[in-house]
Amino acid sequence: MSGHRQAAAALHGLASDDRQLILDQLPPADQQTLRDYLAELDALGFEGMEPDLLKPTTGAPDVASAKSELIYAILAHEPAALVAQILAIRAWRWADGLLALYPPAKRDAICGVSVRAAPARDRLLLEMLTARLHAGAASVPLPRRHSALAPLLRLVRPWRR
Repeated sequence: MSGHRQAAAALHGLASDDRQLILDQLPPADQQTLRDYLAELDALGFEGMEPDLLKPTTGAPDVASAKSELIYAILAHEPAALVAQILAIRAWRWADGLLALYPPAKRDAICGVSVRAAPARDRLLLEMLTARLHAGAASVPLPRRHSALAPLLRLVRPWRR
């Protein structure tokens, strides 16, 4: 199998955003060759990875049409950078309402975060946000950074009584 065919097979397994980011880095001739092979794979019926996280499952809330209060209940205690990353995924209809619910300092912190495109991160955040919506906004935590003080605080907690 040629190098272009192998690359097309690998690219076909990626989400369209990731595929496009990679193709944009290649010379135009290679882009066209890979697009031709990708079209051939599609014509042959091979399915690519195209998760549709914005479509609700039966009876479950939809991220795109959720109320800003529900999204706030999920994200209220999350870091400003994480909220900014979620807001940068797309133009949410609840975004303005969500920002209005935050205190001014946190709102300024969220709006001050510069977010670069990262399709894989966006998919992960959408999966987790969708899971929290389906779980009733309480039981599936979004990822947080581990604190260096956490082990120390666990040792001190019994002494606080």
